[in-house]
Amino acid sequence: MTKTALLLMVGMLLLQPLDAFAYIDPTSGGLLIQLLLGGLAGLGVIARLYWGKIQKVFRRKTEK
Repeated sequence: MTKTALLLMVGMLLLQPLDAFAYIDPTSGGLLIQLLLGGLAGLGVIARLYWGKIQKVFRRKTEK
């Protein structure tokens, strides 16, 4: 990394504000919860569809 790039990065870090004063309203919070629950449901469906293949990967092979 060059000195110029390092000085630029340090300068940008020093110019960052200390407080964000961010606000998440109830609609955004509800949307985030729906997104999380929808993602979990989607992962559950994918796991159910490929459950046989997942088991096959972890199954021990027995010798006859």
